[in-house]
Amino acid sequence: MVLLGFLPTSRDATWMLDGLVLGTVGLLALLTWSLYVVRYKCGYARHRTMQLRLAASFVVVLGMLELNLVLDTSWWDRALQSPFHQRGLLTPVLTIHRVAAIACCLLWIWTIVYALQNFAAPPTPGTYSRHHVRLARVAARSLYATGLTGWLFYWMAFVAS
Repeated sequence: MVLLGFLPTSRDATWMLDGLVLGTVGLLALLTWSLYVVRYKCGYARHRTMQLRLAASFVVVLGMLELNLVLDTSWWDRALQSPFHQRGLLTPVLTIHRVAAIACCLLWIWTIVYALQNFAAPPTPGTYSRHHVRLARVAARSLYATGLTGWLFYWMAFVAS
């Protein structure tokens, strides 16, 4: 049995997909706040804590999404009802989203592991800072891209009529 979504705008999305859409809004808002804290408030320890919590949340959300996709194999059949499938746009957008999501995961792992290895506790600016800023900017942009492409796919597959 599939629990259909709770957002009034969605058409045949699951509860999990609706939750993922809202969760992504929160995730990106917290990421933006974390970047603001470190850049303008020099809150390095708070930034580290927020990033580790965001990463943990990210892992939980990905696990829930994968579980949803395994338990509910009919989501693709429902997505194919979209007018964008008939236009041949649904699969390319999903492919772009998946590439962005995989790159995002790899970049976040790389960024966090190297930050944990190269910054003291509590974190302070150091010789690794310049490299971290460059890498973290790419990782953050990849998370924004993943969120945007995910929202686009969700809208095309489950909202547009």
